[in-house]
Amino acid sequence: MKKIYYSILTGVLCVFISLTSKSQVTVAGSTGANGTYPSLTLAGGAFAAINAAGTQAGNNITVSITADLLTETGANPLNASDWTTLTISPSGGAIRNVQGNVNGPLIDLNGADNVTIDGLNTGGNALNIDNQNGVSASTIRFINDASNNTLIRCNILGASGITAGPALGTIYFAGGTTTGNDNNAISQCILSASVTGTPQNAIYSLGTSAAVDNSNNTIFACLINDFLIPQILLPV
Repeated sequence: MKKIYYSILTGVLCVFISLTSKSQVTVAGSTGANGTYPSLTLAGGAFAAINAAGTQAGNNITVSITADLLTETGANPLNASDWTTLTISPSGGAIRNVQGNVNGPLIDLNGADNVTIDGLNTGGNALNIDNQNGVSASTIRFINDASNNTLIRCNILGASGITAGPALGTIYFAGGTTTGNDNNAISQCILSASVTGTPQNAIYSLGTSAAVDNSNNTIFACLINDFLIPQILLPV
């Protein structure tokens, strides 16, 4: 009897561990992508599911991070769609870490508009986003006319340019297609160094051309520290 009870208990525990390991991100309010996912950016993650689901017209989507995501690869960006809002935030009353070592962007807003990444900083919730790669990396990239997005109350860490490659920025406003990456806001965030090293730039903006530039982006009430050269770099 004891052996049978032990076997049942062990089996239940294994199932519980398996389920929790696959339920680190919860998507709600979408059309065709609601559910739980093991990651944001990996194959089979939340971004891939939202991208594949098609139109999201009129939807207010929430993406809740319910556990640490320590092996993000940035493989899947968040692409453009027609939701009304999409909000990414921590959940569960704890500090959540989104972390990877990616020679590129860790979180990539690829033409995505009306996205808010909110660390909350209430009820025990907080959000650290950390790309530990020291080459041509960025932690969050805006590209292909990603506009009207907000980063608020997050700790955003990076190490870009400490070893080789072009020094981009922990936050990188890259090239556009028609208008540029416009009207984005970075508010009440801490921008600092990853544990792997001190990056070159905190914020780097490089538009496609004079006609397709990045404009009306706002950095407000942020703490910016532990960077090697000018903290907000806008090359012409």
